Amino acid sequence: MYIDIETLITAIYFVVNNWYLREGHCYLDGKVGRKPIFTDSELLTLMIFNEFMTFKSERKFVGYIYANHLDMFPDMVDQSQFNRRSCSLRLILNQLREHIAQQLDVHLASLYVLDTAPVPVVGYKRNKKHSAFYNAQYGYCASKKLHYWGYKLVLLVTADGIPVAFELVPANTDERDAAEEVLPSANPDSIALGDSQGIPPRPQEGFIDEERQVEWQNCYGVSVQTFKRKNQYVKNEPEVSELLKAHRSQIETTISSLERVEDIENTGAKTVLGLSTRVIVKITSYTFRHYLLRFYGINVLDFQVVTIS
Repeated sequence: MYIDIETLITAIYFVVNNWYLREGHCYLDGKVGRKPIFTDSELLTLMIFNEFMTFKSERKFVGYIYANHLDMFPDMVDQSQFNRRSCSLRLILNQLREHIAQQLDVHLASLYVLDTAPVPVVGYKRNKKHSAFYNAQYGYCASKKLHYWGYKLVLLVTADGIPVAFELVPANTDERDAAEEVLPSANPDSIALGDSQGIPPRPQEGFIDEERQVEWQNCYGVSVQTFKRKNQYVKNEPEVSELLKAHRSQIETTISSLERVEDIENTGAKTVLGLSTRVIVKITSYTFRHYLLRFYGINVLDFQVVTIS
Protein backbone atom coordinates (compact mmCIF):
# COMPACT_ATOMS: atom_id res chain seq x y z
CA MET A 1 0.00 0.00 0.00
CA TYR A 2 1.33 3.43 -0.98
CA ILE A 3 2.02 5.97 1.78
CA ASP A 4 1.50 9.65 1.04
CA ILE A 5 4.01 12.36 1.91
CA GLU A 6 1.87 13.91 4.65
CA THR A 7 1.54 10.58 6.47
CA LEU A 8 5.27 9.97 6.26
CA ILE A 9 6.07 13.43 7.64
CA THR A 10 3.56 12.88 10.45
CA ALA A 11 5.16 9.54 11.36
CA ILE A 12 8.61 11.11 11.51
CA TYR A 13 7.35 14.05 13.57
CA PHE A 14 5.55 11.73 16.00
CA VAL A 15 8.77 9.87 16.80
CA VAL A 16 10.94 13.00 16.86
CA ASN A 17 8.63 15.12 18.99
CA ASN A 18 7.97 12.39 21.55
CA TRP A 19 11.71 11.95 22.03
CA TYR A 20 12.32 15.70 22.09
CA LEU A 21 9.68 16.37 24.77
CA ARG A 22 10.92 13.49 26.88
CA GLU A 23 14.68 13.84 26.46
CA GLY A 24 15.90 16.01 23.60
CA HIS A 25 15.04 19.38 25.15
CA CYS A 26 17.35 18.59 28.07
CA TYR A 27 20.36 19.05 25.78
CA LEU A 28 19.37 22.71 25.39
CA ASP A 29 19.24 23.48 29.12
CA GLY A 30 21.04 26.74 29.78
CA LYS A 31 20.64 28.02 26.22
CA VAL A 32 19.70 31.70 26.33
CA GLY A 33 17.07 33.42 24.20
CA ARG A 34 13.41 32.85 23.53
CA LYS A 35 12.15 29.65 21.98
CA PRO A 36 11.77 29.82 18.18
CA ILE A 37 8.29 29.85 16.68
CA PHE A 38 9.31 27.15 14.21
CA THR A 39 10.03 24.42 16.75
CA ASP A 40 13.13 22.26 17.01
CA SER A 41 10.97 19.15 16.53
CA GLU A 42 9.69 20.51 13.23
CA LEU A 43 13.20 21.35 12.06
CA LEU A 44 14.59 17.95 13.07
CA THR A 45 11.71 16.29 11.25
CA LEU A 46 12.48 18.15 8.04
CA MET A 47 16.21 17.46 8.35
CA ILE A 48 15.43 13.74 8.29
CA PHE A 49 12.67 13.98 5.70
CA ASN A 50 14.95 15.92 3.35
CA GLU A 51 17.17 12.85 2.99
CA PHE A 52 14.17 10.75 1.94
CA MET A 53 13.63 13.01 -1.06
CA THR A 54 15.69 13.48 -4.22
CA PHE A 55 16.44 17.20 -4.09
CA LYS A 56 20.02 18.11 -4.98
CA SER A 57 20.09 21.26 -2.87
CA GLU A 58 18.75 22.47 0.44
CA ARG A 59 17.30 25.54 -1.27
CA LYS A 60 15.15 23.39 -3.57
CA PHE A 61 13.94 21.32 -0.62
CA VAL A 62 12.89 24.41 1.37
CA GLY A 63 11.14 25.72 -1.75
CA TYR A 64 9.31 22.38 -2.07
CA ILE A 65 8.03 22.64 1.52
CA TYR A 66 6.84 26.21 0.92
CA ALA A 67 5.07 25.20 -2.27
CA ASN A 68 3.47 21.93 -1.12
CA HIS A 69 3.37 21.53 2.66
CA LEU A 70 3.10 24.98 4.17
CA ASP A 71 -0.19 23.90 5.79
CA MET A 72 1.83 21.42 7.88
CA PHE A 73 4.61 23.94 8.62
CA PRO A 74 2.94 27.39 8.69
CA ASP A 75 5.93 28.93 10.49
CA MET A 76 8.49 27.48 8.08
CA VAL A 77 11.80 29.36 8.06
CA ASP A 78 13.72 30.46 4.97
CA GLN A 79 16.68 28.53 3.57
CA SER A 80 19.31 30.59 5.40
CA GLN A 81 17.65 30.03 8.78
CA PHE A 82 17.06 26.37 7.96
CA ASN A 83 20.76 25.88 7.28
CA ARG A 84 21.90 27.80 10.35
CA ARG A 85 19.56 26.02 12.74
CA SER A 86 20.34 22.63 11.19
CA CYS A 87 24.00 23.15 12.07
CA SER A 88 23.11 24.27 15.60
CA LEU A 89 20.96 21.16 16.14
CA ARG A 90 23.38 18.64 14.65
CA LEU A 91 24.51 17.25 18.01
CA ILE A 92 20.93 16.91 19.24
CA LEU A 93 20.09 15.08 16.02
CA ASN A 94 22.97 12.72 16.73
CA GLN A 95 21.53 12.08 20.20
CA LEU A 96 18.25 11.20 18.48
CA ARG A 97 20.13 8.82 16.20
CA GLU A 98 21.66 7.09 19.21
CA HIS A 99 18.21 6.79 20.80
CA ILE A 100 16.75 5.26 17.64
CA ALA A 101 19.72 2.89 17.38
CA GLN A 102 19.08 1.71 20.94
CA GLN A 103 15.49 0.96 19.96
CA LEU A 104 16.95 -1.19 17.19
CA ASP A 105 18.89 -3.19 19.82
CA VAL A 106 22.43 -2.08 18.96
CA HIS A 107 23.25 -2.42 22.67
CA LEU A 108 22.82 -6.19 22.28
CA ALA A 109 25.19 -6.50 19.34
CA SER A 110 28.13 -8.90 19.51
CA LEU A 111 29.11 -8.81 15.84
CA TYR A 112 30.02 -5.65 13.93
CA VAL A 113 31.35 -4.56 10.57
CA LEU A 114 34.18 -2.01 10.47
CA ASP A 115 34.63 -0.06 7.25
CA THR A 116 35.65 3.30 5.75
CA ALA A 117 34.47 5.42 2.84
CA PRO A 118 35.96 8.41 1.00
CA VAL A 119 34.25 11.80 1.42
CA PRO A 120 35.66 14.15 -1.25
CA VAL A 121 34.99 17.86 -0.64
CA VAL A 122 36.91 19.72 -3.38
CA GLY A 123 38.02 18.63 -6.84
CA TYR A 124 41.32 16.75 -6.75
CA LYS A 125 43.17 19.21 -9.01
CA ARG A 126 41.41 22.34 -7.83
CA ASN A 127 43.38 24.99 -5.93
CA LYS A 128 42.91 24.39 -2.18
CA LYS A 129 44.43 27.68 -1.01
CA HIS A 130 41.10 29.31 -0.14
CA SER A 131 39.21 26.17 0.83
CA ALA A 132 37.16 26.26 4.06
CA PHE A 133 38.14 22.64 4.75
CA TYR A 134 41.25 23.53 6.70
CA ASN A 135 42.07 20.00 7.91
CA ALA A 136 41.25 18.03 4.75
CA GLN A 137 44.02 16.01 3.11
CA TYR A 138 44.81 14.09 -0.05
CA GLY A 139 43.90 10.44 0.22
CA TYR A 140 43.39 7.22 -1.69
CA CYS A 141 40.56 4.68 -1.56
CA ALA A 142 41.93 1.28 -2.57
CA SER A 143 38.53 -0.37 -3.12
CA LYS A 144 37.49 2.37 -5.57
CA LYS A 145 40.99 3.08 -6.89
CA LEU A 146 40.18 6.71 -6.19
CA HIS A 147 42.58 9.56 -5.47
CA TYR A 148 40.72 12.40 -3.77
CA TRP A 149 41.00 15.40 -1.44
CA GLY A 150 38.83 15.48 1.64
CA TYR A 151 38.02 13.17 4.49
CA LYS A 152 37.54 9.54 5.36
CA LEU A 153 34.38 8.31 7.07
CA VAL A 154 35.07 5.43 9.43
CA LEU A 155 31.96 3.55 10.44
CA LEU A 156 31.06 0.79 12.88
CA VAL A 157 27.77 -0.95 12.14
CA THR A 158 25.99 -4.00 13.52
CA ALA A 159 25.86 -7.18 11.45
CA ASP A 160 22.35 -6.24 10.30
CA GLY A 161 23.48 -2.81 9.11
CA ILE A 162 22.60 -0.39 11.93
CA PRO A 163 25.24 2.36 12.41
CA VAL A 164 26.66 2.39 15.92
CA ALA A 165 29.49 4.92 15.72
CA PHE A 166 31.17 7.00 13.04
CA GLU A 167 33.82 9.69 12.66
CA LEU A 168 35.28 11.91 9.96
CA VAL A 169 39.08 11.94 9.77
CA PRO A 170 41.49 13.48 7.21
CA ALA A 171 41.69 11.40 4.04
CA ASN A 172 45.31 10.35 4.62
CA THR A 173 44.58 8.85 8.06
CA ASP A 174 45.79 5.27 8.43
CA GLU A 175 42.91 2.78 8.52
CA ARG A 176 44.16 1.43 11.83
CA ASP A 177 44.23 4.89 13.42
CA ALA A 178 40.76 5.58 12.04
CA ALA A 179 39.47 2.43 13.71
CA GLU A 180 40.51 3.84 17.09
CA GLU A 181 37.77 6.47 16.71
CA VAL A 182 34.88 3.99 16.71
CA LEU A 183 35.99 0.75 18.38
CA PRO A 184 35.39 2.11 21.93
CA SER A 185 31.67 2.13 21.08
CA ALA A 186 31.58 -1.64 20.52
CA ASN A 187 30.40 -3.94 23.27
CA PRO A 188 33.10 -5.84 25.18
CA ASP A 189 33.77 -9.41 24.07
CA SER A 190 32.47 -8.65 20.58
CA ILE A 191 33.84 -9.24 17.10
CA ALA A 192 34.36 -6.63 14.39
CA LEU A 193 34.80 -7.80 10.79
CA GLY A 194 36.79 -5.61 8.41
CA ASP A 195 38.55 -5.66 5.08
CA SER A 196 42.30 -5.79 4.52
CA GLN A 197 42.74 -2.85 2.16
CA GLY A 198 44.55 0.24 3.30
CA ILE A 199 46.24 3.33 1.88
CA PRO A 200 49.64 3.87 0.25
CA PRO A 201 52.45 3.14 0.83
CA ARG A 202 50.89 -0.07 2.11
CA PRO A 203 47.58 -0.28 0.27
CA GLN A 204 46.89 -3.83 1.39
CA GLU A 205 47.38 -3.20 5.12
CA GLY A 206 43.94 -1.96 6.21
CA PHE A 207 42.81 -3.42 9.54
CA ILE A 208 44.97 -6.50 9.08
CA ASP A 209 47.80 -5.42 11.44
CA GLU A 210 48.08 -8.33 13.90
CA GLU A 211 49.89 -6.32 16.60
CA ARG A 212 47.23 -3.62 16.50
CA GLN A 213 44.50 -6.26 16.64
CA VAL A 214 45.99 -7.55 19.88
CA GLU A 215 46.03 -3.99 21.27
CA TRP A 216 42.38 -3.51 20.35
CA GLN A 217 41.50 -6.77 22.04
CA ASN A 218 43.27 -5.70 25.23
CA CYS A 219 42.01 -2.10 25.25
CA TYR A 220 38.43 -2.46 24.05
CA GLY A 221 37.69 -6.14 24.36
CA VAL A 222 36.95 -6.24 20.60
CA SER A 223 38.37 -8.93 18.34
CA VAL A 224 38.96 -7.38 14.90
CA GLN A 225 39.07 -10.04 12.20
CA THR A 226 39.99 -9.66 8.54
CA PHE A 227 40.70 -11.93 5.61
CA LYS A 228 44.35 -13.00 5.63
CA ARG A 229 46.66 -12.59 2.67
CA LYS A 230 48.01 -15.71 1.02
CA ASN A 231 51.60 -14.92 2.01
CA GLN A 232 50.81 -14.51 5.72
CA TYR A 233 52.25 -17.19 7.99
CA VAL A 234 49.50 -16.96 10.60
CA LYS A 235 46.13 -18.04 9.20
CA ASN A 236 42.63 -17.45 10.55
CA GLU A 237 41.06 -20.12 12.71
CA PRO A 238 38.47 -22.20 10.77
CA GLU A 239 35.55 -20.69 12.70
CA VAL A 240 36.82 -17.16 11.96
CA SER A 241 37.19 -17.98 8.26
CA GLU A 242 33.62 -19.28 8.17
CA LEU A 243 32.37 -16.16 9.94
CA LEU A 244 34.13 -13.91 7.44
CA LYS A 245 32.82 -15.90 4.47
CA ALA A 246 29.27 -15.81 5.84
CA HIS A 247 29.40 -12.02 6.21
CA ARG A 248 31.53 -11.18 3.19
CA SER A 249 28.65 -9.45 1.45
CA GLN A 250 27.90 -7.35 4.53
CA ILE A 251 31.54 -6.26 4.77
CA GLU A 252 31.50 -5.21 1.12
CA THR A 253 28.09 -3.52 1.13
CA THR A 254 27.83 -1.80 4.51
CA ILE A 255 29.26 1.42 3.10
CA SER A 256 27.89 0.99 -0.41
CA SER A 257 24.34 1.03 0.94
CA LEU A 258 25.00 4.40 2.53
CA GLU A 259 26.54 5.60 -0.72
CA ARG A 260 23.63 4.35 -2.81
CA VAL A 261 20.77 5.39 -0.54
CA GLU A 262 22.13 8.47 1.21
CA ASP A 263 24.78 9.55 -1.31
CA ILE A 264 27.26 9.92 1.55
CA GLU A 265 30.12 10.80 -0.80
CA ASN A 266 28.33 13.86 -2.19
CA THR A 267 27.30 16.07 0.70
CA GLY A 268 27.53 19.37 -1.17
CA ALA A 269 28.91 20.99 2.00
CA LYS A 270 30.89 24.22 1.78
CA THR A 271 32.42 24.24 5.29
CA VAL A 272 33.66 21.76 7.90
CA LEU A 273 30.63 22.54 10.07
CA GLY A 274 28.30 21.99 7.13
CA LEU A 275 30.02 18.71 6.27
CA SER A 276 29.76 17.45 9.84
CA THR A 277 26.07 18.37 9.94
CA ARG A 278 25.23 16.67 6.66
CA VAL A 279 27.06 13.46 7.55
CA ILE A 280 25.14 13.29 10.84
CA VAL A 281 21.87 13.95 8.99
CA LYS A 282 22.55 11.26 6.39
CA ILE A 283 23.50 8.59 8.91
CA THR A 284 20.56 9.53 11.15
CA SER A 285 18.10 9.30 8.26
CA TYR A 286 19.62 5.97 7.25
CA THR A 287 19.04 4.69 10.80
CA PHE A 288 15.54 6.15 10.73
CA ARG A 289 14.77 4.11 7.60
CA HIS A 290 15.44 0.92 9.55
CA TYR A 291 13.36 2.19 12.48
CA LEU A 292 10.32 3.10 10.38
CA LEU A 293 10.42 -0.23 8.59
CA ARG A 294 10.72 -2.32 11.76
CA PHE A 295 8.18 -0.55 13.96
CA TYR A 296 5.77 1.07 11.49
CA GLY A 297 6.12 -1.08 8.41
CA ILE A 298 7.01 1.98 6.32
CA ASN A 299 9.50 1.30 3.55
CA VAL A 300 10.83 4.75 2.69
CA LEU A 301 12.73 3.46 -0.33
CA ASP A 302 9.52 2.87 -2.28
CA PHE A 303 7.03 4.77 -0.07
CA GLN A 304 5.11 1.59 0.68
CA VAL A 305 3.56 0.24 3.88
CA VAL A 306 4.28 -3.43 4.51
CA THR A 307 2.95 -5.87 7.06
CA ILE A 308 5.05 -6.14 10.22
CA SER A 309 5.60 -9.78 11.17
